[in-house]
Amino acid sequence: MAPSVKNPIKKGSQKKKEAIVFSDDDYESDETVDIDLDKMNTKEIVKKIYRKMGKYDEMLLTIQQLKLTVLENKNDIEMLKKKLGEKETENSKLKKRVDQQDNAIGDINQRQRLINIVVNGIEEKKGENVEEIVAQLGKDLDIPDAENQIQVAHRVPSATTPSPIVVRMLNSKTRDVWVKAARDKKLREKKIYINEHLSPRNYKLFKSVKEWAKENRHKYVWTKDCRIMMRKDDNSKVKFIKSMDDLSSDSGNRVNTRSSRF
Repeated sequence: MAPSVKNPIKKGSQKKKEAIVFSDDDYESDETVDIDLDKMNTKEIVKKIYRKMGKYDEMLLTIQQLKLTVLENKNDIEMLKKKLGEKETENSKLKKRVDQQDNAIGDINQRQRLINIVVNGIEEKKGENVEEIVAQLGKDLDIPDAENQIQVAHRVPSATTPSPIVVRMLNSKTRDVWVKAARDKKLREKKIYINEHLSPRNYKLFKSVKEWAKENRHKYVWTKDCRIMMRKDDNSKVKFIKSMDDLSSDSGNRVNTRSSRF
């Protein structure tokens, strides 16, 4: 119940004082109306004031609720950012472990091929004896006792023809003798190639490095002990390439960092 308010007495009038009582209906309207004091009596003025005060209180309450909501959202965001950071750290550690395991497997696969050579370009014949073909190739290369340096030889499936021949030598020394002899004899003129036997992932890396070297004017790319070597020209240093990341310092060109490592 609002307190009694005296009505103002206009000049020349003799109005009696009256108590103003407000009912609930006085606060139901939400319409916004400019207050013209000259046209309103005391009761109407007080009603307007109370209505404005009520709306002001509602606005304050709404603002406080919004502030609380913003604070809660901010706390939630900070918590999510913390959890995201933890997950990113965890994923980074897992990726490192996977890379280490992948590299270890790659090393094993390469070591299994370490004393092998791959012969490409020999015509394939029905009923052929692959070991005899390779032994004859060794004789053509002037390799002494060539047939006794071969443990086993066989063709491997390939999308191209003729299928390559994989030869397991006695050791890495005999492997190097055959690779060097093939280069000295210039078998490439006959389109016959003898190379070290790279694992699939390292062979893919080798091809990528050769493409990169061609685009960036690097003259030499080769393998030694199944490791990929590169040299820009006759006066530059030899560089051991373990991944495409190792090429980034040699050129501003973008390289494929997803290529396999040794």
